[in-house]
Amino acid sequence: MFQFDFGGTTRSPGPPLPSAIDADAVARVAVVHWEEHCLECAQPQCYRSCPLFVRRADTNCARFDAGIGIHGGYRGLFDHAAEIRFRKWGKLQTTLGGGALRVASCRRLQSLDRHLGRCSTHADVAPRAVRDVRLLKPQTWFNKARTLLLDQTARSGSVFRPDELLIEAWSLAPGPFRLCVELQTDTAVLHRESFPFGPGHNLHRSSAVVDRLPPAGCPARLLVYPENDHEAHLAFTWLDLVAWRPTALQPPVQARAAVPAPTVKCVVWDLDQTLWQGTVGEDGPAGVILRDECVALIHALDDRGILQSVASKNDHDLAWGLLERQGLADYFLHPQIGWSAKSAAVGRIAAQLNIGIDTIAVIDDAPFERAEISAAHPAVRTYDPGTVAGLLTRPEFTVPITAEARGRRALYRAEARRQSALTGAAGDPREFLRGCRLLLTVSQRFTADELARCAELLQRTNQLNLSGRRLARAEVERLVADPSVECLHLRCADRFGDYGLVGFVALAAGGDTLTITDLVLSCRVAAKKVENALARHLQHHAASRGARTIVAAYVPSARNGVLLSALGAAGFTAGGGTPALAVSTPVPDADIVASATAD
Repeated sequence: MFQFDFGGTTRSPGPPLPSAIDADAVARVAVVHWEEHCLECAQPQCYRSCPLFVRRADTNCARFDAGIGIHGGYRGLFDHAAEIRFRKWGKLQTTLGGGALRVASCRRLQSLDRHLGRCSTHADVAPRAVRDVRLLKPQTWFNKARTLLLDQTARSGSVFRPDELLIEAWSLAPGPFRLCVELQTDTAVLHRESFPFGPGHNLHRSSAVVDRLPPAGCPARLLVYPENDHEAHLAFTWLDLVAWRPTALQPPVQARAAVPAPTVKCVVWDLDQTLWQGTVGEDGPAGVILRDECVALIHALDDRGILQSVASKNDHDLAWGLLERQGLADYFLHPQIGWSAKSAAVGRIAAQLNIGIDTIAVIDDAPFERAEISAAHPAVRTYDPGTVAGLLTRPEFTVPITAEARGRRALYRAEARRQSALTGAAGDPREFLRGCRLLLTVSQRFTADELARCAELLQRTNQLNLSGRRLARAEVERLVADPSVECLHLRCADRFGDYGLVGFVALAAGGDTLTITDLVLSCRVAAKKVENALARHLQHHAASRGARTIVAAYVPSARNGVLLSALGAAGFTAGGGTPALAVSTPVPDADIVASATAD
């Protein structure tokens, strides 16, 4: 469901384009309500100071151009798409409950919500247009009633554990970008990944989000936003956590025209009657025979730096044990041996390798399995084992043989070990963040764009603002130019993508004390232990200048207690009322986020 209260309607000159998702194969859909939010939200104070503020009909800030609109040119979960033009810092956000609805019930609820929401919005605006007095506030009351209804609906059924997150959207603007999905609680980031988007149709399926969902009853949020503040224009047809019908006869994702990548990055092998002759579950390990031409191809692909994996419907221990005894197991990354659909197995392999689905090729003897994979992932190449002898001469497998290529499997296997350690973290947010490989980069050199971005943060940020000062661009320039002050800007990135410039620090040295006069951090890096890495970096900075203590000039406000708590978690103590950190004091969790100096 989407918040259509403030959006318009785009009509289609012809019949709507169908979805690649077979809605009849969906058993239940999670009860969610996607609303427009801001990545740097500091409402309502930022409404007066933020240069990006645009007044919405209800006087709040419009994070999207023209709200969330209805686009009749596409069909998905509903008979229309949700059209969104992301402005800078715009994001979609929903609170996750524990309940779900059947597709038909979800459609009825969305239709009712859409009509009531728009009626209440128009009724809310009318009195203000006449007398500028909001007498009844119907939209405010409706939002409260909507929240109660959704919460009650979510709690009314049994606990819902979806199979995967479906993202289907049409990009209506030229140029590629990446769309980020983030799962959070109030105190931790549980999961983050990003997906490549290009013009036209885009479809992504993620089981990783589902794997990181907290237990029932623990409130959590899903955030969706374009990476690097890209002002994307999208028509969403599916943005839902779904469970598939176990008896669905057809593949849940239907074929759509797609183009494979020019070269193959990974070959996924079937086992029975493909890599070996026979069926290991029936004939036993001694009753199957490895095909020499397949073993030769495995070695040749490895020399070319083409990765390999396995997708086999088989008993895992039996099949994997045979591969280990034959000395082949080490060639296969993220093997998927079990009884799930081959298309889902291939999708998981692509996600775990962090490569495009269009760079994968599958070798499988069964025409049904090849068809099922092609229906779900039309950009995946599929081959019959009879073609193995000639594959290396095909253009998609023609790549240079270099020392770097020969070492590629080792690099990915090292990454697989990291991921295995992360999976074994049993839900520990620290271990998840450690696996994200966050890097904080600190610099004292400012470009014009960086000065502008720092001013934006100082204007907007409430919760992670040390002093509460709202410095304009000219004031930031004067502060950076002041020889008695050291100013730093902070950038952050992880293995999923770039957060951009996320912080500003102003320092004043005096005697054996280094004072943080200003510190602002973007909400994007909240609860990611960036404060801890920064504290450790500042300890080295202070020690190099002969200081023994770092003092944070904290000015309490109604909102910035969050930063005070974050400083406390980073080792600052406030015995005298002012947070302070000795240079010699170990900073907790300082190794989770790496730090570097750009200068």
